[in-house]
Amino acid sequence: MGNKINSKALVDKGSNKVIFIESESAFVDVLVSFLTIPLGTILKLGREHSAPVEIGCMNNLYSSVKEIDVSKLRSDACREMLLLPHNAAEHHCKNLVLQIDHKAKPTRYFVCPYTLCMMDATRRFFSYYRGISNPWCQHSMDREITFSVDVASAFVTESARLLITDDLQLISPFSKSIDSLFTNLGVTNRTTTEELNMNIGVDEVLNC
Repeated sequence: MGNKINSKALVDKGSNKVIFIESESAFVDVLVSFLTIPLGTILKLGREHSAPVEIGCMNNLYSSVKEIDVSKLRSDACREMLLLPHNAAEHHCKNLVLQIDHKAKPTRYFVCPYTLCMMDATRRFFSYYRGISNPWCQHSMDREITFSVDVASAFVTESARLLITDDLQLISPFSKSIDSLFTNLGVTNRTTTEELNMNIGVDEVLNC
């Protein structure tokens, strides 16, 4: 069984609507990390889901790029960067308790094998994809290098505890706007609410 995050949901028993979820930083981190995911990755995850997710015509565009003849592209690396784009915040996302894109390959780095390019800081480019041309000398960047990037946490502080509304607003547990949550949902009697414990995993997040 994969990792799970324990959260508490306040539900109106009459309408069976979630008023808010109270969660520690782990779930908030997972939620806000969706803002960093490239569209190509979202489309890929949607296609792999047990109930494929359609995002308008973008699914057709994704399929077309996947099937187009490589001769129409500058290189096969171009297809890879369109279909499997890298997340600019991936080093932060590695600290998430729930890994949404759990099939993602480890990041690889490629540089120009030309010695002068490695010695001159103005020529020192790197690529996530093998075979991309060095903008300076036009040599193919196909020499793989390794280096580590240490990021201690994800996005919010470990002590952060926030309420997540049904329309994905993040508010403080001490916010005055909590009363409006009940009003907007037509909850006039708080005795009709109940607190439920929830164990949230990757499947539950993708089914949101």
